[in-house]
Amino acid sequence: MKKIFTLAAAAIMAATSVANAESTDFTLLTDASKLADGCEIVLVAMKGADYYAMSTTQNANNRGTTIVTVEGDVVTPNEETQIVTLVDGGPEQATQTWLFKVGEDAYLYAAGGTGTKNYMRTGAISEVSYATIAIDATTGESEIVFQGNVNRNTLQFNANNAPTLFSCYNGAQTPPYIYMRPKQVPTGVNDVNTAKAVKSVRYFNLMGVESADLNEGVNIVVTTYTDGTTASAKVIR
Repeated sequence: MKKIFTLAAAAIMAATSVANAESTDFTLLTDASKLADGCEIVLVAMKGADYYAMSTTQNANNRGTTIVTVEGDVVTPNEETQIVTLVDGGPEQATQTWLFKVGEDAYLYAAGGTGTKNYMRTGAISEVSYATIAIDATTGESEIVFQGNVNRNTLQFNANNAPTLFSCYNGAQTPPYIYMRPKQVPTGVNDVNTAKAVKSVRYFNLMGVESADLNEGVNIVVTTYTDGTTASAKVIR
């Protein structure tokens, strides 16, 4: 046990990166409590047999869509897919809210005002940029509601429009699914030779106990290469 603990402790000190178990995967979210500041999300909805993700195209009053591939609980974004970074709304908000960051000082917001316009635009932070997020644990559908003095405030997918789009409505359109990738936090050690051949991979928890696979929570993954060198990573699952 002492030897294993020493190895795990050394791995923590020499960790090359922090990533989730599948660092490139966006996985279907069914529990809103797993959202965290800095995590990345993709919004997806279905029309027929096709999956449509919110795209990077900001139209005058809504967002465009792009068809993506979904296998099981994982979506594969393409170059046109909008990857949204969630920013915690902060303690000054009465309830837990999130900002949908899509660029430098650029956030999605409900833009319809107090009338009946189904608008969603991108701009600087304002009172209508903050949104609450709830997820139906059974269906996986999300309810994203922007706050502030605005009537059409629910972010939804419009499958009936040609072309399809995402915008803010009064709840009459299709709720999107949220696919999430946790925030990746580098540790500052960058000397990793990814071209080396892997000999073995071992998994440890923070107590130094080895397991056959990744556990829920924080793991230390030690990779041994055929040239005898090793690399370590702290991995959050």
